[in-house]
Amino acid sequence: MFFIAQQLRLEGEIQGKQGHLSINEALKDRTSLDAILVLIDGRQDQLRPSDEYMLNALATIFPRHMNENVGLLLTNCDEDNLELEIKSLPPVFTNLRNWTIQDPLSLSSSYHAQEGKKTDRERKRQIRKLEDIYDAAVETSNEILDWIDKLQAQQTNDVRKVHNQIYRIEEQSESIIKATVNYKTQRHKLIVLRREHNRAKVPRHKITSEAELKRVDSELAIKQAQVKQARENLQQQEGHIAETRANLLGLIKSIDELSLGIKYAEYIQSTLRALQYYKNQTSIHHPESLDTQIRRYEKYIQVLTFQESEDVSLILPGLIPMKSVLGLPKSKKRLTILLVGETGCGKTAFMSLLLNLFHGYGPFELEDEHDEGAESGLNKQESQTTDATLYTVTLPGGIEIQILDTPGLADTRGIEQDEQHKAKINKAIQEFVVEIDAVLIMANGTTERMPAATNYTLGTLTSLFPYSIIENIAFIFTHCDSFTRNLDKASLPETLINSRQWTLENPLAYRKKYQREAGEGASESTLKEGRDRLETIYKKTVCILNEWLIWVEGCQAQPTHEINRLYETMLNIESRIESAISLITSIGERRREVRAAQHNLENHQTFKSAIEALCVEKVEYWGREDSELKNTLCIAPGCHQNCHEKCGVPYTLDPVKLGRHCRVFRPENVSWLWNWLQSADQLESRTCKGCSHKASEHRHYNNLHVKRTRPLHPTAKSDLAEAETKEQRLEIAKKACQEELDRIQVELDAAQAQVNSLVDDYNAKSLSGDFAGHINSAIQMLNLRLKELESKFGTEHEQGVVRDAIQKFKNKLEVLGKSQGEKGGMLGRFTASARGAAKAVYDGTKNKFK
Repeated sequence: MFFIAQQLRLEGEIQGKQGHLSINEALKDRTSLDAILVLIDGRQDQLRPSDEYMLNALATIFPRHMNENVGLLLTNCDEDNLELEIKSLPPVFTNLRNWTIQDPLSLSSSYHAQEGKKTDRERKRQIRKLEDIYDAAVETSNEILDWIDKLQAQQTNDVRKVHNQIYRIEEQSESIIKATVNYKTQRHKLIVLRREHNRAKVPRHKITSEAELKRVDSELAIKQAQVKQARENLQQQEGHIAETRANLLGLIKSIDELSLGIKYAEYIQSTLRALQYYKNQTSIHHPESLDTQIRRYEKYIQVLTFQESEDVSLILPGLIPMKSVLGLPKSKKRLTILLVGETGCGKTAFMSLLLNLFHGYGPFELEDEHDEGAESGLNKQESQTTDATLYTVTLPGGIEIQILDTPGLADTRGIEQDEQHKAKINKAIQEFVVEIDAVLIMANGTTERMPAATNYTLGTLTSLFPYSIIENIAFIFTHCDSFTRNLDKASLPETLINSRQWTLENPLAYRKKYQREAGEGASESTLKEGRDRLETIYKKTVCILNEWLIWVEGCQAQPTHEINRLYETMLNIESRIESAISLITSIGERRREVRAAQHNLENHQTFKSAIEALCVEKVEYWGREDSELKNTLCIAPGCHQNCHEKCGVPYTLDPVKLGRHCRVFRPENVSWLWNWLQSADQLESRTCKGCSHKASEHRHYNNLHVKRTRPLHPTAKSDLAEAETKEQRLEIAKKACQEELDRIQVELDAAQAQVNSLVDDYNAKSLSGDFAGHINSAIQMLNLRLKELESKFGTEHEQGVVRDAIQKFKNKLEVLGKSQGEKGGMLGRFTASARGAAKAVYDGTKNKFK
């Protein structure tokens, strides 16, 4: 049996499967097939898309065992004028038996039509040509018949089997396309639900009543449940689509293995090219129908050619599934990351970005995901995050990503705010995590030199962490890429210069800008540029963060107890410095008493009473004694009030929590909700019932202020009784003053030794290695803040607050002896002053009695 496959032309609004249908119809009454002869116009120098489509259709529906039964007949040409190169055909057709043929019938018809118009010579030449073509056609036909006669007939059952599989493929492809359209619609609804959920996240400081709080919490719970349900529904759809596609790929694989050698996807692509060629080269009455066909086959290609991954069951054609777009850890079941940085560096926006990516949202689905309840409603220069917030994302396989978002440092509300933030950072680390895989420091990468605020922030951060965590610290510089980063690496702290560094343009921030432009009616060209740019930034960000996560996974986890020990050492230093400053103040009073004694000794009229005073005079001084329980103490200069002994509030270093919970600050007859809704500033400003100072000037300590007294010179009375002359009594009085000043010196030396010992221990363990250096950077930042305030009208109060803070830090530097490189610092200089006073007493009294 002999079968010739005519060229399958695209006439009208044809579907791609019509080629297969026509072949199947031609074979429906035949059980076997002797040969398949494919006819192609040999005069074309390049294969037309319609011919390419025909060849691919044949190659997919005919099984591979029929390969020897396929021949190629190149029409309208002979070997001399053949234009089409065999090598340009699909690979499966390049090695087939092939012939050339010119149809003598068409030439004969032309000859008879023009016979009366030609001369005898022209007619004879035409007859000879016709005879040659006829003879060549007969010869070619005989060769073809001989070739067919030698072939073994092939059964057509496999052709029908392949046709049925192709039909199922197109059926399942249509099903996937419809499901994908529905999936996209549902995914868009999810975006709307997430926005509604985020709008319902009212910052707690804006809630004014208990009823309002309940209403907000109820609405949030409903919205959150809706978002969760929508995500679950989408994941179910993903499973259905992925399962259908897996079956589809199985059918395609079977056809690819069974067919002559053309991939089914190549056949679909050739169909699309043929449709596009037909649309561009011809005029049709209903182009919209052809456009529909073109779009359908574009979707087919998307379904069939989407790249495979290790997790085929979750892959969607051309879509981002509801799973993390970031790589999953392979060697750890949990990653814990501490996120720190200065106020305004984009830390919270970065946190939102990570949550979006871990949840599988695409570039046009990015939304704020952070905890609005943890925001304070402040401006950009003030830390938006009031509490450290732990975000936990559970990924497939039970893998957890824990990210601890901390309050921003270098807060323009003052150093007191930063002290609170540091306390909250340490408290959150101890409460939420037992080990840290990485510390991510975020900084604005657009500035050329390290600003004072950034320098202070980095100094603060390095002061919080032990040196053992150095290999776990990395930077992400925001608002820039590798080519637009301006920050000089050399301006980083020396200990962090070699830390890993990445740059990042946040696609979430860019999407917000795009939405703003779209809302303001930007042109389509502008919006297209924005969409392209957003997709580019998104893809680049995913690559950067995957690289960063690989680094995080490779870090050795560090226990957090070392961080807490270092923080407690830092607090102990602060406490000792405060005690030293308090000691210096009280010693100043005692020094004035010594000078008063000196004056009285120099005066004949008061000499006797001054000598007698030495026998009975007692020295009052304040100290601290250890306590097993925590107490709320005032640390305001000159105040030694134990405001709340045995305080029942859980141990805290945060004045805000003291202001909220300690009974000496809490107003009477107020509801817990009213108390809970108070802002940090309101809580810090509450007045203590015991000493009238603000809550910001109180701390939890395991000791108490104690007022002590002792004789100025315990043996003065007995020593004076034994003295026989006035000169002896004078020497005893001088000795009493000198011994008192010696005791002062011993106290000062002991205080200095305690501070120095703690600082040395801290410097040996901390990443910064310089406690005083951090204080210097704080002074530098406050000086810049003061200059900024001085340029603004009506900021006198704020200027006073900043000046007081600067002076407090300078006093601390004086104690540390670092501001001018003097070993003894303020304590050393005061000791020298005390020694000068003793010498003055001695010289004055000695001259008086000469």
